[in-house]
Amino acid sequence: MNGKRLWSPCLSVRALYRYVPQLWKMAMASSKNYTEVLIGGKVFTLSGFESEEYLQKVSTYLNHKIEECSSSEGYRKQNSETRNVLLALNIADDYFKARKQGASLESDIEAKDKDMYDLKHELISVQIKLENAEKAMDALASLAGCDVHSSVILSRVDENVFQRLGMYLTCEPHYQTKKLYHGKK
Repeated sequence: MNGKRLWSPCLSVRALYRYVPQLWKMAMASSKNYTEVLIGGKVFTLSGFESEEYLQKVSTYLNHKIEECSSSEGYRKQNSETRNVLLALNIADDYFKARKQGASLESDIEAKDKDMYDLKHELISVQIKLENAEKAMDALASLAGCDVHSSVILSRVDENVFQRLGMYLTCEPHYQTKKLYHGKK
């Protein structure tokens, strides 16, 4: 390399300040898309960082709005400046309606997300309760053959519960109430 320095800190900083704007423009120009479109019967070259398909959609939308406005007799009777303002108003109207619809959809999504969050938590709670109930059912099976003693005479329904669990029930000869029979009046 002939002993020459290819890079000098002082020169590169100065060069950087001088060439950055040009490099930036070159980088941006290389990523821009250019496409020819037909708007209102005239050919225009559009450029942008969006895809060519997107630029074509924009021109198609604009042609549709021009055609929509031109179908009105009152629009066609206006001078060019007024027609341009009316066209811009129609486009702005579409824009704000689309924004409102987008905001409405966003709030719907947020509400559905909240509902889904609540349902997930409810599902987890129910799963925990189910696990606890299964544990209790397993524990009930282990009670079969156990002796149970009550300090009062139980109702027939209670006796049947203990019998179905396979438990042996004994009771003191005292009624829970002064009534001789449990059940309906």
